[in-house]
Amino acid sequence: MAYEYLQFLNPVLDPVLNPLLVLAPIWVITIISVGISLIITIIYKLVTDQYLMKTLKTDMKKMQKQMKEIKLQPERFAEHQKILMKKNMEYMKHSMKPTLITMLPVLLLVGWLATHIAFSPIVPGDQFNATLMFNPEVTGEVQLTAKGLDILNENIQTINENKVLFQLKGEEEGKYLLEFKHGDQYYEQKVLLTTEQKYEQPIHTVKKSDLKAITISNKVLRPFGDNFKIGSWYPGWLSTYILLSFVSSILIRKLMRVY
Repeated sequence: MAYEYLQFLNPVLDPVLNPLLVLAPIWVITIISVGISLIITIIYKLVTDQYLMKTLKTDMKKMQKQMKEIKLQPERFAEHQKILMKKNMEYMKHSMKPTLITMLPVLLLVGWLATHIAFSPIVPGDQFNATLMFNPEVTGEVQLTAKGLDILNENIQTINENKVLFQLKGEEEGKYLLEFKHGDQYYEQKVLLTTEQKYEQPIHTVKKSDLKAITISNKVLRPFGDNFKIGSWYPGWLSTYILLSFVSSILIRKLMRVY
């Protein structure tokens, strides 16, 4: 999963952004979305010729209106279409520079969201599962050692349909280490129990091994609450971020008169 590859960015942003985690996730996403939109808009305005961009945009709107009026005149329509495409390409060319400049900070901030807001924490006292997915044809038993945690089923499980599942529970907040033994192979997975919006990355992929992945059963976080849905769709952190960024970007550009 992409989440675990984004963790290396956290030491840079955690000191600045971690204080936001005391807020509800929807507010964290809103603040980051508006912040990113504001940064992008300011940089866009600074590095582009706004007079030129306004002129190009105005010309394109005029030409689009004219094309509706001459749609039954193929030759004139084709000529206008050619000019419109040329102006549109010029507009996009000037827009590319600020896009490239803002790409890195956007990726950093979205990456931070992905590693802090994608899942709900495991609260002390709640049962959770650790699932190990193995490659096809792998057999045998897996032994779990989990110091400080209660293993609710047997600590030795037989691989069935390429997986084993351990049920666990802990009463105290803190970080715990799950140690798995399969044959002569050893695997580890960290687990965090807390009432705060924090968690160890719940999906750990393993390369060049009989084991494919270890998954901890942190629930996927739903910013608007577990009961909010649109039809059968429950908006997640990414769709919420995209929607809020889109809306805030339009509003900020209008307020700052950016073209």
